[in-house]
Amino acid sequence: MLKFMPHRLFLHLCTIGLLTACVTPPTGSLSSAPAGVRQAATFVLAARFSLSYLPPEAPFDTPPEQYSGRLEWLHDTDTDEVLFLDPLGQGIARLRREASGLTVLKTRDGAQQTAASADQLLEAALGVPLPFEDLLNWIEARPGAGALVERDAQNRPWRARTSGWLLTYAYSDAQQHLPARLEASLDNRLKLRLVIESREIQP
Repeated sequence: MLKFMPHRLFLHLCTIGLLTACVTPPTGSLSSAPAGVRQAATFVLAARFSLSYLPPEAPFDTPPEQYSGRLEWLHDTDTDEVLFLDPLGQGIARLRREASGLTVLKTRDGAQQTAASADQLLEAALGVPLPFEDLLNWIEARPGAGALVERDAQNRPWRARTSGWLLTYAYSDAQQHLPARLEASLDNRLKLRLVIESREIQP
């Protein structure tokens, strides 16, 4: 049985705090997402992130665990490399997912852990159920097959419900088709906020 570092390691390394995210009220209609979902394009992305987490066993009036930082994400065909940094820009950990699905997580203290999937390793390492594969689609405004999607006046996803998650998007302007902000929450216990600082995409 594999042993993983607990999510509290990240909590101690990251500064506590939440990012604020602005949203625009929806003006479009409610619809279901199409069944077909395209592969994410090759991209290089930098973003600020925050996580707020209340464990399942904790009462709802318990203060959630919170931390924030930055990430740099390189996605190329079937491989991914994500560098996690603290708010001061110091590297915390690097995650690499191979085409086979094998994922390696290296922390700045030299420790290394592996797992058969990125989802498994992220949840074991962070202690929160973050769906890595879904995030690839979410950051490109693709909520996923079967999602209930609310669209804005430009027909872009503004809010969506998928597999228990509530997704809320915000865009920098009326012409931008990729979101500048994403908020994803699950059962009022887990909330992820991403503020995209830069994004380069190749077809």
